[in-house]
Amino acid sequence: MKIYGIINNNYEGKHINVQCSSHPGFPSFEISGLADSIVKESKERVRESIRASGFRFPQESVLISLLPSGIHKTGSALDLPIALAVLFSKSNTHLSILAHGEIDLNGNILPSPGTENAILNAGRLSCHAVVLYGKEDNVVKNQNYPFYTIEATTLESAANALINIINEGNFESLSSNNTNPSSALLSNPFKGIIGLNNEKEILTAAIAGGHNALFFGQRGIGKTMLIGRTERLIGITDKQTTQELSKIRACFNLYPDNKGKVMYLNDKDSLVKKGNELPEILLSHSAAVVADEITNMNENTLSIIRDIQDKGTFTVLKRGSFPLRFSFIAAMNPCPCGALGSKRTPCKCAASRIQAHLKNITSTLLSRFSAVYEVQEADYTHDDDSFLSDAVDRINNAVKRMNKRYCDFPNVHKNADIMREGTNREVLEKAFMFFPESENPRDALILYSFALTLADLDDSPIQPIHTEKARLYRVKDIMSYYAR
Repeated sequence: MKIYGIINNNYEGKHINVQCSSHPGFPSFEISGLADSIVKESKERVRESIRASGFRFPQESVLISLLPSGIHKTGSALDLPIALAVLFSKSNTHLSILAHGEIDLNGNILPSPGTENAILNAGRLSCHAVVLYGKEDNVVKNQNYPFYTIEATTLESAANALINIINEGNFESLSSNNTNPSSALLSNPFKGIIGLNNEKEILTAAIAGGHNALFFGQRGIGKTMLIGRTERLIGITDKQTTQELSKIRACFNLYPDNKGKVMYLNDKDSLVKKGNELPEILLSHSAAVVADEITNMNENTLSIIRDIQDKGTFTVLKRGSFPLRFSFIAAMNPCPCGALGSKRTPCKCAASRIQAHLKNITSTLLSRFSAVYEVQEADYTHDDDSFLSDAVDRINNAVKRMNKRYCDFPNVHKNADIMREGTNREVLEKAFMFFPESENPRDALILYSFALTLADLDDSPIQPIHTEKARLYRVKDIMSYYAR
């Protein structure tokens, strides 16, 4: 049996794997895994509560291991998972549970803060059951997740409920429909965003293929909300990238994770840390960096972003170079007042003010974006939020196609990487074949790689519709666009 607990050391909590080893020897009870005094004191509470509940505490050498061992464990909410780990240490079942709660010497379960975090993490871990404090004993099927919620008043009732589930033997079917926890949690990553179908497709393609995307348009029409959904679109990665993420996190003594995190960039963020500090942008490897109001960004910050993407690496002082690939997702107003292009409110900004507003959005920077697109107001009377509700699944399928396509190219992971690593004569000829009007090889490769990702999302080879969309989604000059 796998047993997890939760420590509330951050907003969402951190799950802890509670393991128990029990074997003949001098009777003892030890806890390892960087536990503080509160957790270590749980030994006596657990021992007495097990006896008070009518169970026999093992007269053996009992060792509790709290993993990962590098994370500091604190709080009394690990009492219940430790007690259950001792009781079920000899069980060979494949049941996976998450338990959360403090217990007293009489075997009663006491309420502990972080119940919502426990349920959320149980869903992410694809657990079969979650055991929590309840005002009365109750076992129900959770409405949002396919697992049992065991609300118990005592350790005895919690253990008996788990025994009943094991005896029923049907818990394996509970996780069969939850093979992808992220899909269950976020079945529609664009829920609540009405219309903006082109914009949703651009963002989905950018995350799938590792491309950069810039959304511009009048204020208040959903640009910020749209790019805020980037985190929900981060999908699977290839084996090499997963190993790179593990090595990056290990260098800074962080818990391993097989997915990069989205970094929300603002002008106060420092991309370069001194000494042994962790630059947050390193954790966005294989994910995305999101910047709202890019026109307010420092020119040096944008230059660093561009340099990282051109090289595919990031150098940390005293640490050396790390691989770093991400999608750069940005949004901006086209003028200081944010009304340029609006059909309701005329823009009153002088041309000189607009040029000053766009001074950092140079042609060099724009050339790095695979998509530069004007966000327009949606038709709220007819549009809905169901378009690309399966975006995460489509992204995962597209990534699998790319993994297969580039399996012989160790430095190419997604379509956008051909800009840096995969440029050869054959690829360049294909790019100019599909986009003969391109001004230079970079322009042709950007359009070709983005069209290729659009095709991957449709699970098909490149069709005329994909090349036309790649052209439509890329405005080369924002000032000229509004001067038409």
